[in-house]
Amino acid sequence: MERTALLKRFRLETGLTFRAYKNWVGVMAAADAMLRGRSAAQAAMDAGFADLAHFSRQCRAITGYSPRQGLQYLDRASAQARVPHAG
Repeated sequence: MERTALLKRFRLETGLTFRAYKNWVGVMAAADAMLRGRSAAQAAMDAGFADLAHFSRQCRAITGYSPRQGLQYLDRASAQARVPHAG
């Protein structure tokens, strides 16, 4: 299959361009690494971003949060999930 046909098929099947999908996967991989204690810079490099600024821009574009804000949100959500509910 030709590259352009494959990319068109990918978009039809997923609703995303391949580049958008690749960026989404990278942001999710970096976020997971950061949750496991990696620095934002190291997580960004490991996930394939050119630098921390590139990761930060993509993170904000995809999630609406900067990497730091996203981690704070995930930490709060995780803490709330661990609190036993009365009832």
